[in-house]
Amino acid sequence: MEEALKVAEEAYNNYSDGEYIRETYLIALHFNDLIEEAQVIKNEIIELQGQLEEETQKLLEGEITLEEYYVEG
Repeated sequence: MEEALKVAEEAYNNYSDGEYIRETYLIALHFNDLIEEAQVIKNEIIELQGQLEEETQKLLEGEITLEEYYVEG
């Protein structure tokens, strides 16, 4: 998970407005237990989009798995 966080952070730093970049970074922070940092990105997404996507919210709340989110969703 740490490698995924590094890649997601680099993508966010280079082009945070790219499609799903913020969500991917949020998820990487969340699954690396960087809760405060994840909340900052979550707030940023909500400010820009009005809300998180439903599937992203379900993932963060533990209602679906990473596999369900990325493979099945």
